[in-house]
Amino acid sequence: MAHIDAYSFLKGVIEVCNKSNIVTTYESNIEDDLIVKVRVYLIKGAFIDIFYNAGNQKTSFCFNRK
Repeated sequence: MAHIDAYSFLKGVIEVCNKSNIVTTYESNIEDDLIVKVRVYLIKGAFIDIFYNAGNQKTSFCFNRK
């Protein structure tokens, strides 16, 4: 798998969010040009936290609902 930098990863997440019918909004942050943190707000008060580390290419997700 090719190395994906933090900004390219975030761009991809934003593109998917903008096309989704269940995403209401999102907040994003990039730390030290390596760590991406995104909270994606979904309809009915649910949200997904997305974490990506460009240094080790690891991604994790956490789904929460109210």
